[in-house]
Amino acid sequence: MRGRTLEALHGSVVALAYAVMVDVISALLAPPGAVRPGLLAPLCVATVGVLLALALHRTAWNGWWRLFAPDWLGAGLRAAAAGVCLLAAAGALAVTVGVVTSFWDATAIARLAAHSAGDGFGELLLGLAFLPNGVIAGIGYVTGVGFTLGAASYSPLAVHAAELPAAPLLAAAPSAPPTAATLGALVAPLAAAALMVLIVVRATRTRRARLVGAAVGSVGAGLLVLGLAAAAGGGVASGPWATSGVPPVLAGGVVAGVFLVLCTVGSAVAGWGSVPWIIREDAPEAGSGQPADGVAGAGDTGDTGDTGDTGDTDDTDDTGDDDGDREPLADTG
Repeated sequence: MRGRTLEALHGSVVALAYAVMVDVISALLAPPGAVRPGLLAPLCVATVGVLLALALHRTAWNGWWRLFAPDWLGAGLRAAAAGVCLLAAAGALAVTVGVVTSFWDATAIARLAAHSAGDGFGELLLGLAFLPNGVIAGIGYVTGVGFTLGAASYSPLAVHAAELPAAPLLAAAPSAPPTAATLGALVAPLAAAALMVLIVVRATRTRRARLVGAAVGSVGAGLLVLGLAAAAGGGVASGPWATSGVPPVLAGGVVAGVFLVLCTVGSAVAGWGSVPWIIREDAPEAGSGQPADGVAGAGDTGDTGDTGDTGDTDDTDDTGDDDGDREPLADTG
């Protein structure tokens, strides 16, 4: 218990120190009024990092988890992580496609914004810094929730364009109305749900554990997406791009709801005729001919057999033989 308490205390201190440091540095280095003070976004990032460190390394929490966590809980959390990773990969692919298709627009923006080698290097650093935010915006795009950049909003279902800052990475934002090809991005949640079902089904032995694991994975995936969207949201205060990113609550709710339906149905259907609802450890195997432990008199049957064996020693018959030996004496009398 002491090791887990110390690890939790150290992790909390690290997460809080990171959030305070990011907030202080942003307030000192950013132009006046450009950054809103707040600890929520950096605290979300630090919390995710601490949880990953405690889960993936040889820690006391990792050992405790392996000993006491039920199979459905571990399967559900692994499924949630795998599903969100697949959504992130799909979002990164969407960003890559957008950058490739708008390459000439991005280079034209870079020429206009960068007047020297230093400006070009700054544009490169800006693009790299916003790349994780672009991937999370891609998660919102492939889930159908979409993302916003100031007054502009983008999703596979609708596009409302507006003037954007002169950043080359923002050229990847869709500018044309949605087509049948853009709707193909909505396949990503289906693929992620299939992967989650596969993980849960392989790690559990009963249909009840599969359903509970699928529900845990769905809710966990929704919470992960909510945290990522909250961490990546923001904007430039006191300007036309004060808000940007994926709506956290909407994205988390949509992901949790869609996964809950798809994963529970898939987990319930898989192995419907061969996988039991629950396994009773004290139940006898079919065809074994042995009664269950809870059947009354099951233990007495063996004792009765022993008594019967004792009766088979023919003590009564021996007594009868003695009576037969005494019959001549009776006749003599």
